[in-house]
Amino acid sequence: MKSILFLLPFFFAGFSALAQDKVVLIHDLENNKIAHRFKSSGDLALRDGLQNYFNTLREEGFLAATADSLTQRGDTLSYYLQKGQKWKWARLYNVNADELALSSSGFRERQFRNRNISYRKVASVMEKTLQYYENHGYPFAALRLDSIRMSGSTISAGIVAEPGLQIRIDSVNWRGSAKITRKYLYNYLGIKPGDLYNEAVIRQLSARLREIPFLIETRPPEVFLMDELALIRLHLNGRKASNFSGMIGFLPNNDPTGRLLLTGEAVLKLRNGLGRGESIDAEWRRLQAETQSLNIRLSYPFLLDLPVGLDGTFNLYKRDTTFINLQQNIGVQYLMRGTDFFKAFYENRSSRLLSTAGLQNLLELPDYADVRSNLYGLEFSFTRLDYRFNPRKGLRMLLRAGAGNRIIDRNPALKEELYDNLVLRSVQYNGMADVDWFIPLFRQSTFNVGLNAAFLAGSNLFENELHRIGGNISLRGFDEESIFASSYAILNLEYRFLTEENSFLFLFGNGAWYENVAINRNVRDWPYGFGAGTSFETRAGIFTISYALGSQFGNPIAFRTAKVHFGITSLF
Repeated sequence: MKSILFLLPFFFAGFSALAQDKVVLIHDLENNKIAHRFKSSGDLALRDGLQNYFNTLREEGFLAATADSLTQRGDTLSYYLQKGQKWKWARLYNVNADELALSSSGFRERQFRNRNISYRKVASVMEKTLQYYENHGYPFAALRLDSIRMSGSTISAGIVAEPGLQIRIDSVNWRGSAKITRKYLYNYLGIKPGDLYNEAVIRQLSARLREIPFLIETRPPEVFLMDELALIRLHLNGRKASNFSGMIGFLPNNDPTGRLLLTGEAVLKLRNGLGRGESIDAEWRRLQAETQSLNIRLSYPFLLDLPVGLDGTFNLYKRDTTFINLQQNIGVQYLMRGTDFFKAFYENRSSRLLSTAGLQNLLELPDYADVRSNLYGLEFSFTRLDYRFNPRKGLRMLLRAGAGNRIIDRNPALKEELYDNLVLRSVQYNGMADVDWFIPLFRQSTFNVGLNAAFLAGSNLFENELHRIGGNISLRGFDEESIFASSYAILNLEYRFLTEENSFLFLFGNGAWYENVAINRNVRDWPYGFGAGTSFETRAGIFTISYALGSQFGNPIAFRTAKVHFGITSLF
């Protein structure tokens, strides 16, 4: 759908000479010197060398430069250059092209007055102008140079546009087993009936569709033109995107019998159940004895046919009989390419003591307290992976920051005077970053560099407010969420050898820095862990097993504290 006609007399004399490891000389007869020298190892290298040199001359305004009279002496080829006249622009002006179209190309008439004629610059203006037409409803537009006048050593010409028919989008339909609403697809792709035809959007359709986890494109998009309307046909099948995964872990127990403690988790992720691109996530975890957590997240995109989505989360964490944490978050997302989004959110947090037995006679505050906070913040998510379940290359990133008011509530079971020196109302700040970069190696390998970091800043922090790290998800080689941290940074390095689409072997090493500056605490450490594992696909799902060792506070590695994790992910 592109047509550019240049009526400038750009001529190039073709050459054909057999050359093998030759030195090529181009003699400038007018100045009686060698204008250019290069080496040629064959016909292709000779042709490219000559073409590059004459392109340079054209950029300098020598439009009719030629070289002839080939001679050969030994391994030296000689061409004799006739540069001809050097041309400049007298004027390059707009005849009837859209002013916005020309402006989009960077065209300014003053740039083409008394300047050397540059083929590259003219081609750039014409190409970018044409792109503007194609992206604003004119896929058959053509540009040409007209009214060419040559006077002395100057040339003047006008840019003439032939837009052709204006085309609008009639509809987008698809063939295949995909279960998706038309409204979702219109909003996601940025195409709606009545829109002007946009070539840039059409070219990006396949790339955009590849980013939808529950669809697979079976054939490239097709465009059918009917008078002044364009029908876009897609070929889409549904793809398994929902999954259920579970994991079992065995940890050393404080039980005098020496029996291992059984831990586990179950994760359910539902995608596009209603055909509107919505998602529902639920996660249950039993981390330690009498310790459990429940996390639920709901997300609904393109509310009221706008690039806006709503999401909400609910988190519950109960730590034995010590405390219980509740967290609710509601956010408004601005949806961008693929699954990327920018979100503003409100979050409410509360932490309550479950038992106050033995606290009545304390002379100082315990490590835990009744605390609540209201936070406001921003979140950004970015994903570019070649395959989300087992990527070989790409980047995944989540950034989050928030601030708000925090209140320490007096617990009636504790002595009143213990709170006298505390700031009960204060401002609290938090933030986090979670990044995974997959670097392809060789034909079947990838190297994953991961960074997970977070901080919590404020006065008089208590342990039940802090971040909890350790375990298979964050810092492998340690008990699940056994480390309390006000700030931390974890670096994960992992080599994967990919055996199948959903199968791989892996070796990993992870290290962390963290600090705990809560009340009655001032701890800093550099724990690290390493290990190996495998993930392979079975009829029941993707089975994962890993073995990890870890060390903290400078202690030696102990094999009796090794962590073994089993897991299975089922796609549906």
